[in-house]
Amino acid sequence: MRTESRGLTQCTVSWTRLFALAVTLLLLALPVAAQGNDMQQDDMGKSDEMGAMDEGQDMEMSGEMGEMGEMGEMEMSPEQMAMMEAWQKAGTPGEEHAAMAKLAGDYTMEVKSWMDPNGEPTVSTGTSHSEMILGGRVLKETVHGEMMGMPFEGIGMTGYDNTKGAYWGTWVDSMSTGIGVAEGNWNDDHSALVMHMDFVDPMSHETKTVRTVTTHKADGTTVFEWYEPMEGNEVKTMEIVYTPKM
Repeated sequence: MRTESRGLTQCTVSWTRLFALAVTLLLLALPVAAQGNDMQQDDMGKSDEMGAMDEGQDMEMSGEMGEMGEMGEMEMSPEQMAMMEAWQKAGTPGEEHAAMAKLAGDYTMEVKSWMDPNGEPTVSTGTSHSEMILGGRVLKETVHGEMMGMPFEGIGMTGYDNTKGAYWGTWVDSMSTGIGVAEGNWNDDHSALVMHMDFVDPMSHETKTVRTVTTHKADGTTVFEWYEPMEGNEVKTMEIVYTPKM
């Protein structure tokens, strides 16, 4: 498993921008709705007269509807503009997303797993395909391989949250019914992306926190390391080397 799809694992409108637009339109419509409610109450008190409305009354109603339309097109207040700008900033891909896009492609994988940290690892191989989705906001990784002699498939998502200023990752696979959710950022010297993820141990049913370290090498390979607590110590139990396909 690689939580952040080599470390930096969203043009369309995001759901957050749509939500912000909906809220703004709702705020703009409040005075219109208030006037509409008043009109409805007046109409209920004059239901008999409405039945006999003549052409002059029709024209008057049309004029009122025109005024309501003008109100609906009123300019946004400074507060509404600030809200729109904040949501747009939160949902617009930036430099971090552009860097993730450079990782899209096909890779071969060599996976080493340790049941005993002092023993020899189990080695397996697989393939990885990564692509940007959601208008360049999220890097999606699809993995195929073998684990413990059985076919293995996994799907990872990695993104950068503009509001939090942090990277996030999710992981699901064919050997689990749960989901892994990680969050983190670059280390101090910006040489590796370090993330932390909580998961429930199937044996003890206790929540454990694992640490992942993703390092991009000068030769184009990427190394993903998985560390977890074991008997009071943090040990490496998995390492994946990604090599770009030529």
